[in-house]
Amino acid sequence: MEMVLRVDFRHNSPSSNHYVDSIEVEIDGKVEEITDQDPQSSASFSESKTLEDGEIGSIRVRAHCNIHRWSQWRTLELREDRGGGGGIPGFPLEALALGLLVSAMILWISQRK
Repeated sequence: MEMVLRVDFRHNSPSSNHYVDSIEVEIDGKVEEITDQDPQSSASFSESKTLEDGEIGSIRVRAHCNIHRWSQWRTLELREDRGGGGGIPGFPLEALALGLLVSAMILWISQRK
């Protein structure tokens, strides 16, 4: 029986200069890279992949942003009713940490005045 894996992605503020350019899908330890990504025009998009026949143990995915680099690996669950599905967060931890650092610096400078 052929199965289709559909993964939903969220990537904040995509543009022609800021987009997901590559996706990696790891199925039972074997990694396949999908590199034919066009710049996205919306924050949410989907990628589908036909899975080979046979038993599937574990599936992980991650996305590569041309600015923020690789996201963390996310493990997906296979569901009978909808096939595989899951999401990748829009920002890696490094970007969130940088945002918090800048916010703390602005707060510190404003309190010194």
